[in-house]
Amino acid sequence: MTKRRKEFEVYEKANDDEAATSRFEIADEFNLEETVIAKKKADQLALIDSLLEGADEITIGVVRTFLNHPKPTATAIAKELGVHHSKVIRTLNRLAGKFSTKQHGDFRDYLVAL
Repeated sequence: MTKRRKEFEVYEKANDDEAATSRFEIADEFNLEETVIAKKKADQLALIDSLLEGADEITIGVVRTFLNHPKPTATAIAKELGVHHSKVIRTLNRLAGKFSTKQHGDFRDYLVAL
């Protein structure tokens, strides 16, 4: 059976690397990585907006500072806002308490691809 199969199967090997890759060119300028990152970022911002519903100005300030800070630590955010670092920690913990896995799913899904 294997002898007969070998008689009919023809395998072609491309000698030139360029010839082998030319068949797999992507026709359009679609970039999957950029699309996924943009979608994740939009999902994250939507989640943050939903968690900030009915929040006070300090909480909104903490979140905005956290998002815009290059190294967002509680101390750095507190210095920038002029509040004690424990207030920043309590604010972030209060926001984390509002997160519902039933409504939003697993929080790790929002942390991917950033």
